[in-house]
Amino acid sequence: MDRLLSPSITGYDELNGCFTLSDRSVMNIFKIQTHDLVTSSADDVALEVSTWEKFYRTYGGDVNIIALNSPCNYSQQMAYWEKKRNTTSGAISERCLEKISELEQVQANQTREFYLMYFVSSAASFEQATMQVTAALGTGPGGLIRKTEKEDKIRVLRKLMNKNMGL
Repeated sequence: MDRLLSPSITGYDELNGCFTLSDRSVMNIFKIQTHDLVTSSADDVALEVSTWEKFYRTYGGDVNIIALNSPCNYSQQMAYWEKKRNTTSGAISERCLEKISELEQVQANQTREFYLMYFVSSAASFEQATMQVTAALGTGPGGLIRKTEKEDKIRVLRKLMNKNMGL
């Protein structure tokens, strides 16, 4: 296993899709599916809060919520649309101006991703803990988490170990 991740991570269990740690415990990462709480109805917000509350009350293991911020850089795309706008006129030029405005707005905001990292004391209890996490939070279209691939998990761990690295 790549020692750049962490000295306490000893390997990746391909069968279970989790990391093994030096104390023989197990760690896994799920991506939290974010929702726009500002435009959501009060009932939707209350349901999401109660789902997280139920999870915190029922899951007995260690849990970390990870928030990763990364800046967006769309300068190349904006330069393309600016060049296109300068070489055209009329409706096409207006459409290019709209694209540039959209890119500026997106660039002004950071990309924010959230992950749920949970720990289990042994590999034997990993499957039960994973079922408990997924049952409480849900992984389907209306669920609050989704499974992540090995590459994404490694990317998150590398980012945690090197704060200067981009996502």
